[in-house]
Amino acid sequence: MKTVAVDLESGEGCETFTMQGLCPAEGKTAFAHNGKLYSARADGALPSGEEAKFVLPDTDFGMAGNKTLTALRFQGDGAFTLTISDGKRTKTQTVTMRNGVARARLSMRGNTFAIAFKLMQGAKIRGMTAELQTLG
Repeated sequence: MKTVAVDLESGEGCETFTMQGLCPAEGKTAFAHNGKLYSARADGALPSGEEAKFVLPDTDFGMAGNKTLTALRFQGDGAFTLTISDGKRTKTQTVTMRNGVARARLSMRGNTFAIAFKLMQGAKIRGMTAELQTLG
């Protein structure tokens, strides 16, 4: 399992294996990543007109080389819009959790993938698992 740091101002995310300096700051939980301060929030309400969006520019899911991303499995509640790109194609679909789980079928090939989630009102993603096939 990997931890992802999300810059709440830009919505940009990156994979990280450690969160340094986890501490309370102005009623929020803050941590440092690559010399920048981030805010970690759970069940936070967004100001009117703002969107809950997460962007992971490029990930290889820890597996170098060409691969097929067959699906992404999610644990959580509610619904969200998933946009994913393999560098050549981009797919967008609405994912709705049923009984706390969902599976988005993708069948996309590439070395890395860019992933974006736009959460709908009340949606929560607690976990994501990638289903991958390596190409021989």
